[in-house]
Amino acid sequence: MLYSFITALDEAHIVVDGFDEITSDKQKTALLRELHKLPARTLIFSRPLDLHLRHLPSATIFSIEASDQDIENFVVSSLLDHRSLQGSVPGPQNALVREIATRVRERCCGM
Repeated sequence: MLYSFITALDEAHIVVDGFDEITSDKQKTALLRELHKLPARTLIFSRPLDLHLRHLPSATIFSIEASDQDIENFVVSSLLDHRSLQGSVPGPQNALVREIATRVRERCCGM
């Protein structure tokens, strides 16, 4: 069904997020094989795929990793830019904002 839908389009892009969360190697392999058959550009977000790279013969692989500081900066800016919080969060030096950012960074394991 997906193949029929994609071939009906002039151009298709597929985004797969969290590929590494598929627990079965058999399911990962099956998905990659099916994606490879589709006439579409595919972007896959995942932790390393080392065992499955052979199923992606034309893939371009590049690594993107957030540093701890990147994560904290993102959380702080998100909190400060959030409309409903703008009145109650005075600024980036606010202890609550820093505490939230630190806890998110510690629990997110770099992702």
